[in-house]
Amino acid sequence: MKLVILNHRFPTQRDPFAQTFIKDHVDMMVRETAIDVSLVVPRVYSAPGSRRWARDHSPLLTNVSLARPFYLSIPKMGLPAHNGDAFGRAALAAAKSFGGPADTVIHAHMLYPAGFGLHVFAKHGYKTVLSIHGSDWFHASRYPSLTAKACTSADIILTSSESLAGEVNGWAKTHGLGRLNVLPVMNAIDTELFKPEEINQKAKKLLGWNPTESHVLFVGRPHPVKGLDILLNALALWPKSDPPFPNIHFVGVGDGSKAHHDLWRQAQKVLPPEQRSKIHMEPPVAREDLVPYYQAADLYVLPSRSEGFNVSLLEAAACQCAIVATDVGGNRTIAGLQGNQCVEPENAPALQQVLIKALQSPKDHGEAIRKEIMDQYSFAAMAKRLISTYESL
Repeated sequence: MKLVILNHRFPTQRDPFAQTFIKDHVDMMVRETAIDVSLVVPRVYSAPGSRRWARDHSPLLTNVSLARPFYLSIPKMGLPAHNGDAFGRAALAAAKSFGGPADTVIHAHMLYPAGFGLHVFAKHGYKTVLSIHGSDWFHASRYPSLTAKACTSADIILTSSESLAGEVNGWAKTHGLGRLNVLPVMNAIDTELFKPEEINQKAKKLLGWNPTESHVLFVGRPHPVKGLDILLNALALWPKSDPPFPNIHFVGVGDGSKAHHDLWRQAQKVLPPEQRSKIHMEPPVAREDLVPYYQAADLYVLPSRSEGFNVSLLEAAACQCAIVATDVGGNRTIAGLQGNQCVEPENAPALQQVLIKALQSPKDHGEAIRKEIMDQYSFAAMAKRLISTYESL
């Protein structure tokens, strides 16, 4: 069997943080299986020297066989049908060099643009798998005819959570597609990399954190959907007495974007000076360098308005870090485990209360939660599920 993984983004030397879950998929299949894995990442024609041109010409962070064909795309989903067709044709021409329909599975990530181009592969007889991750469903489902075409072109649809699988099936029924072959297959992480530090204080010392204070961690981009503004509003409600105000480390937020600056301005507005000094908006960190952050943190927080199945929750849990997350998407799968906490989304007072409770609670469930992560979400466990999925085609 041959596997071609297809997507429009992949971590590069210029942007090593772009959709790292795609790299996880590649690395997992290479390390845990004997499948011949290739990667196709089409890129759009763009003006030389532009930001898009620089991004698309930066080397990909992988050693597998790969192709990066060009296609013509109208920006900002201007003509999504055209963009999907063009993406599919370029990807098909590249994928043919890796294998034909008889022995090759095409696994496309994201409804747009890869999913919108999947019909090109189906027409040529390829076995097809489409992974829908959450945000892509929110945006692409605004185009019902194109979404229907993508879903019916896939032999199997994989979703990042049980709730998203139900939503896709419900949408298909409403639009007269019948019941699709939808399977919830969550993300996976490298549990050999993400593991606990026996002494929490050692990790704090490595990062230069005050070992006598509490430290709360968030890892990700400062996108509004992540609800970091709600977290700041919750922190503004912190009592003046006990418990002491914790250090808040936003890792990946300090990227110089407008969202980063807007968040910083909000922190200046809602927090008193003595608390502002404990807000740390740090730049993105390489994946392997994230481990000590999870090991050192007393609590991981994910206040999202919407999610698929967030990889950072798996990473935190694998490092035995306690978790508080909003009850959206697949968050409850991890945040609902004993010792972690779920909270209603977009509710700053409730989030503040849960944060205090979590920081004051004993953290004695880490080993059991890590075992759950090892059994269900490790590379080895997830590779077995995917192999079974591919072999069923």
